[in-house]
Amino acid sequence: MSLRIKKSKRTYKVQQVVWLDAESFAWAVAEANKLGIAPNVFIAEVVKKAREFVESGEWTPIRVEQAVKVEEKILYCCPACEKVFEDIKWLRKHLEVDKEHLLSWLGGERAP
Repeated sequence: MSLRIKKSKRTYKVQQVVWLDAESFAWAVAEANKLGIAPNVFIAEVVKKAREFVESGEWTPIRVEQAVKVEEKILYCCPACEKVFEDIKWLRKHLEVDKEHLLSWLGGERAP
């Protein structure tokens, strides 16, 4: 696939500093040298070509997925039987009702 760079009429230009990683910049310089143009001209032409592809629907350069909101949920667990409760009130109630398994887990004396 070719960039098919065309001479364009003079237009207003905006200077922009673009930071590239070393490997991408080396590629841009090598490709620009093959075409006999400056690296910044090559990069500008690549951006123009990318715009054409995006506007025609052939390419989406960046896909942004919707962030999913995750709700934090606190669970409470009985250390003796590992039963899980969503509310601390229910864990307390569980411990009050079934003291035997908790005392045996603690290694203590059985309740009278």
